[in-house]
Amino acid sequence: MKAAIAASTDILRAIFKLKNTVSLGRVILKFDSDLNADLMISIDPVCIRRHAKAPPPSLVSDFTVELIGNGVPVARKVVQGSCIRCAVVSFPAVPCDTVRITLEKTWGASTFRMFEARMYAAEA
Repeated sequence: MKAAIAASTDILRAIFKLKNTVSLGRVILKFDSDLNADLMISIDPVCIRRHAKAPPPSLVSDFTVELIGNGVPVARKVVQGSCIRCAVVSFPAVPCDTVRITLEKTWGASTFRMFEARMYAAEA
């Protein structure tokens, strides 16, 4: 299941209702890390000073992934201070029918941008 979500709010909540109850093992999220920024590779100190020394402001840093079964949360992972574009959140095999993703904070941007959300069944 893919999602392209962008919003300018205090938090952003995305809810994915699955067709059937499944035991999920991983949720993979891809966030905006400003990969389209122009960078000039150089040994010139002037160019080096212009390079970012921190995670890009557009990257999501704090988020929560919840697995919900029959309307009741059955598993929850909270991630804070992430500087990863492709976040892999692992769960024990827990039956669920809904995945709720809450984006809470970026590294400075006022807009949340999540390009993709993938859910994978737990390995048997």
